[in-house]
Amino acid sequence: MKKLIKHGHILNFLHRISQSRLCLHKLFYCHTLFGLELDSFNQKYLSRRAKDITYEVVNQHDMNDEEFDHFVDILVTITEANAPNNLRDTFYSFFKLGHKCFVAKHSGEVVAYYWGFPDSYVVTYDNYQCKNIKLTVDDNGVFFGNGHIASNFRLKGVFPHLAKFCVDWYSPGTRFLTLTDYNNYQSLNSHIRIGYEAIFTLQCLSVGPLQFHMLKLKSGKRKYGFYCHFTLGQMPTFNIVILEDLLLNSYPDAAANN
Repeated sequence: MKKLIKHGHILNFLHRISQSRLCLHKLFYCHTLFGLELDSFNQKYLSRRAKDITYEVVNQHDMNDEEFDHFVDILVTITEANAPNNLRDTFYSFFKLGHKCFVAKHSGEVVAYYWGFPDSYVVTYDNYQCKNIKLTVDDNGVFFGNGHIASNFRLKGVFPHLAKFCVDWYSPGTRFLTLTDYNNYQSLNSHIRIGYEAIFTLQCLSVGPLQFHMLKLKSGKRKYGFYCHFTLGQMPTFNIVILEDLLLNSYPDAAANN
């Protein structure tokens, strides 16, 4: 994991500037995400089971409007102080688009949630304002993300079982991917422990209205960098499968490392 989070001095310096309260993100912004793919689920971390926890998929059509609004309010409440102002609208849009909401419940009360996004995922650096990028995979791919666990249920075995429930809900052969912030060590560790591996690094750098996105795909010891720059307000799309094909065609020996 130490090798994964290691950055160059210049990149670390840019991150520190971007995170400073004195820095206006409209003028300068720099952030890094790690893209992870599930290799095989590590059953070892299922040995610890939180008591009285059940897992289920939420179906909007099983609730009336009042029940549905109340459920969305619960999701926002669980997210606590980390909830952005537009989170409620974001959840409504997720349901409207047909994304799957998986929840963990303790004695009937929601204590954690995790979303499944089939085929594509919009990476949001600044809560859906302007610094976004769309990642896509083939029809058999699912992105997991936008999850949260109530503070009093963390480190109690909830996440591995919720993640396993999500994986088992989809058909065999489905490809599972997720993203974590480069400095969210707890989330990164939790995913790696249950079987995820880093397959790409996604970086966003913006200076004024100009944005640069860089995606580095990893295959064995080879890396393939893909760059895109655009003006404010546009959202590019990176197809993970196409980039992987380009990587293997450019470096045939990388296929032997997969």
